[in-house]
Amino acid sequence: MKKIISTAALSVLLAGTHVTTVVADESLYAGINYEIWSWDDEGAKPKPAYLTGKIGKKFTENFALEGKLGVGLSDDSDSTTYDAFGSTYEVDLTIDPKLYAGVFGVFSNNINDNFEIYAKAGLNYVSFDAEVKIEGFSVKESATESKVAIGAGTNFFFNEKSGINLEVLAPSVADLGDITTISFGYIHKF
Repeated sequence: MKKIISTAALSVLLAGTHVTTVVADESLYAGINYEIWSWDDEGAKPKPAYLTGKIGKKFTENFALEGKLGVGLSDDSDSTTYDAFGSTYEVDLTIDPKLYAGVFGVFSNNINDNFEIYAKAGLNYVSFDAEVKIEGFSVKESATESKVAIGAGTNFFFNEKSGINLEVLAPSVADLGDITTISFGYIHKF
């Protein structure tokens, strides 16, 4: 009986040591970014903006899972001309961003203690309102899209915990080249 109790006590002690080690090795991070979306729709190129927060957890030195959530900050409009039926029409496109959410796998490489580069791939959800105006007529639409996204970025740390982030993302692989985001912001390791 003493052997069973001693073995159980030793197991609990070792398990506690293992849990402490795992918690100490966790690598959580969070950040906040200003994100500019560039739409290219038949020549009209509005650039609405989101404020995006992200939180991630590194499972290895080079792999993390990351979640992002953003809210629309500002809408934007752009104009182009469209030729049809022998006439040229002025077309205005306005994009009003509402909500952005995404889940990503992030593959990173530390260049040195202060500089990290990464690539990411995942799924995202985008909600926005769009308005097209042609010669006094207007069409409004609320849209939501779930798409596969890819991107790349870099983190530059001022110290062990805090730094700046720069990222380029194609939020829709299917529309590659038509929609691109560029974001910059703050990142913090816990």
